[in-house]
Amino acid sequence: MTATSPAERFGPEARTTLYYATILSTMGVVTGYGAIWLAAQGLSSAQIGWINAAPVFVILCLNLAVGRIADRASDWRGIIVGCAWVAAIVPVGLYLVEGFWPILLVWTATSVALGVSMPVSDAATLKMTQRRGTEYGPIRAAGTVGYLVALVIIGYAAEAWGTAAYLPVFLAFALSRALTALALPRFRAAPGEDIRPGPSTLREILRPWFVLPLLGASVVFGSHIILNIFQALLWERQGIALGTIGLLIAFGAVCETLMMLFWGRVRRMAPARWLLAGAGTVAVLRWIAMAFAPEVAWLWPLQALHGITFGVTLMASLAFVNQHTTERIAAQAQGFFMMLQQGMSVLALTGFGALADAFGAASYFASAVFASLGVCLVLISLKLRPPAG
Repeated sequence: MTATSPAERFGPEARTTLYYATILSTMGVVTGYGAIWLAAQGLSSAQIGWINAAPVFVILCLNLAVGRIADRASDWRGIIVGCAWVAAIVPVGLYLVEGFWPILLVWTATSVALGVSMPVSDAATLKMTQRRGTEYGPIRAAGTVGYLVALVIIGYAAEAWGTAAYLPVFLAFALSRALTALALPRFRAAPGEDIRPGPSTLREILRPWFVLPLLGASVVFGSHIILNIFQALLWERQGIALGTIGLLIAFGAVCETLMMLFWGRVRRMAPARWLLAGAGTVAVLRWIAMAFAPEVAWLWPLQALHGITFGVTLMASLAFVNQHTTERIAAQAQGFFMMLQQGMSVLALTGFGALADAFGAASYFASAVFASLGVCLVLISLKLRPPAG
């Protein structure tokens, strides 16, 4: 009888879900306390901005290359595990460095290691669940749950121990991600099993009907920038209590998680691009409503729409890419989509920052215009090539 390891006693989906529960955990720690910790190291607001922006530009440059390497490997697992361990070991250097440039280098290397692996993780998991007839949504939902758990833990830890809590908590979550990565299953089909016809290079699939909906989805993601970056400040200026603000933000994340859990049912309602167009339209209406600075009672249903405007947009986009690619280019295609997302987010951040400062909640009208552009791009794609059937 062949001995089985503890990890092998659990199915591939269970092991992948465990990994996804940790994949966004360090992001939760950074969101909750990263800027405060950096400020405590004597860095200015401008320097903190550069430290957070630098990884985005590096990831933009490396995504396609890493995806190509991952697609050429015998399995995507090696890239995922390797990046997880780099992202766990490199940040130990934050104990050893001081000043802007050394912190920038360590922070960037850590963030890039995680960032370039995420499209590979999505591609690998989508292909595995597609082949096995299981659902990706509940696995991806574990990532949001892990993010929220990390956000809560760093909040309590920082309240108890101040800035001294940041690095131990960050490193603990990074190590947990690296350890769970070791238990990941093989993702690729057995040799000769993936025989579906399809493009063998990324260039073959980069046609307007394919690129436009991904660009449109990225524009809709970019329209969320005011919500993600400035909303807490805008709500505080409206006189909303900090505790209520925290609950509103958490409620939006919970609705996003619920949508992912039920994604298997949602995706059967319409083709992916029609779901994208619908989610983008809901985003336009949501931002218009937010521009009028509504009372708290109206904010709850508006936050519930996050499950559609962000959750459906994300899941439908990933499903669209997965549907039209084979294992030969899966990671590259998801990396291309990630590149579009980050590019649009940078564009939105540079433009919406000044608008939020000048016009407050009314800047959401710009988000509505941005999201409507995304919807138009998706509709053009549908005109160019209607969904099969």
